[in-house]
This record gives sequence, C-alpha cells and structure tokens, in this order.
Amino acid sequence: MCDIVKILNAKYKLGNFTFVGDRRHCLSFQERYMGMLKGLVNSKTEHSRKDDILCNDESFDYGNADAIKSEILKLKYKPDCFICCNDFVARNVCNALKSLNINVPKDAIVVGFDNVSDATAIQPELTTFSVDKEFLGREALRTLVHRIENPDIPSRTITIGTYMIFRKSTDKSVYLSPTHT
Repeated sequence: MCDIVKILNAKYKLGNFTFVGDRRHCLSFQERYMGMLKGLVNSKTEHSRKDDILCNDESFDYGNADAIKSEILKLKYKPDCFICCNDFVARNVCNALKSLNINVPKDAIVVGFDNVSDATAIQPELTTFSVDKEFLGREALRTLVHRIENPDIPSRTITIGTYMIFRKSTDKSVYLSPTHT
C-alpha cells in the first residue's frame, strides 16, 4: 500500500486519501492501513484519521453500498483516492461512488486488495494487489497440521508477498488527455 500511494501521488498529485475498512478486523487490514499512512508520510501528504471510513465491521455492513455512501457523505473533504481493505469493499465503494455520480477514475481513484475474480468483472476494472493464493492455502494447511501436532508451540506470523496489478480504476490518463472531450 505504501508503494501504490507513492506511485499514485507522484503520477496525479492527489491530495485526499481515504482508507475504507475495519483496520482492527485482522492484522493484514491493519498492515494495509499502516502502509497507506506510511506512503502518505513519505509523499508529504497530510492526512487525518477523520478522513477514513474505519467503522467496526461488527456493526457496519461494508457489503452495503448505501451504507458506504452515507459514510462518504460524512467526510469533510472529497477524497481523490479510496484505499480499500479488500476487493469486496472496493467494489462496494465503486457502487457507492456511482450512486453519487462520482466517476471512477476521473473524479476518484479506487484501489482494492486480493485480486478476486470480481476485480475484472466490475467497471472500471479494479486496481488491486495479488496474493499467491495457492501458496497461502498450502501454508495455511501446513500451519494447521503443525499446530494440531504441536498444540503448545507459540503462534507465529507468516508474511506472504504481493504484487500490484494496475487496472482502469486508477487510470486517469484518458481524462487528462488534451484531446479528450
């Protein structure tokens, strides 16, 4: 997330970023949020947590575009970029923005995470991060079996690399062209 914030900021000079998702849901959501904040600091872009949609997912339905729309309307500033905790939330952010007549990517950029199959089914196609899901599955199974066989060992954190996949939800270039009407 740190890298994509720096890339998008360098390319488009964005000023207002909003994270969408319950950062306390799991360690990876917290890491994504912290990565966005680090990217903003590195880009010398001011940010306040009031600019984020961090509702507790036990009491907020991130699957409801109307609920997300209501939270977007509460924001003090119009975000240039929505960094979402995952692709599911990003899809619903896109739907909420559409209902507000906010064009993605012309008026606001949206980034997801996980590279689920729906990431290419929505319009515009979603910029996201891909995770090696086969490796993740094998590692989860291996860890589970090891934990069953050794219940007293301490827990551990496993880090899995990702890579960015740029798609249309972050491509403002067609709207910045002097020939575009």
